[in-house]
Amino acid sequence: AVDSMEDMDEQICDWIEYQFEKGSPLNTVADALSGIHYFLPGTKKKLPGAWKLFAIWRKMEVPSRAAPLPADLCWAMASRAVQQGDFSFSSLLVLGFDCFLRTGEMLAVRPIDLLVNHDKGIVHLPASKGGTRHNVRESVRILDPRVLCLLAEMLEVKKSLGQMRIPIWTQSGSAFRQKFQEMCKFFKVDHLNFRGYSVRRGGATAYFHQSGLMEATLLR
Repeated sequence: AVDSMEDMDEQICDWIEYQFEKGSPLNTVADALSGIHYFLPGTKKKLPGAWKLFAIWRKMEVPSRAAPLPADLCWAMASRAVQQGDFSFSSLLVLGFDCFLRTGEMLAVRPIDLLVNHDKGIVHLPASKGGTRHNVRESVRILDPRVLCLLAEMLEVKKSLGQMRIPIWTQSGSAFRQKFQEMCKFFKVDHLNFRGYSVRRGGATAYFHQSGLMEATLLR
């Protein structure tokens, strides 16, 4: 129980210090503070001590970034997904790697957003961070011929099922991430901190190593 906002702020500060000493992730504190303001709107701008401690912790802690996914591991995962009959996961994985897509962008792509033939292809992004920011619809050229072959097979399956206008991934985002983590566990790399964003980072890293041009990588 608390008697005032000042009392609440002090108790939350004590809790934050406890979480820091315990070694809890910073996101735990961020989620807690955001949750307090969401469920108790009257607390906004009235917990200065708690937010100051959070800011100090954030400056001290190195961000936990998703490690870039190596190309050979990406294709190993895609091949296993094909063996399991999961063309949706396999296609999105290599598409995201080749075109540097964020996880949300991968999950939003529909079959009709793909223009593919035997030697070239384009993916139109129905929802992208950059497109929303600049009020444009972004497109990315598909470069890897192996990706084109896999997408062509997936499109045939989607067309036969009449699923051309719904997202390629028909399950939830958490199901996609769970599938990705299952792949990491199968290949015994679950200790390397690979996450969904690792696909985008891995693709960009591979492209930079191949081209040697940072400007070209940033543009793509």
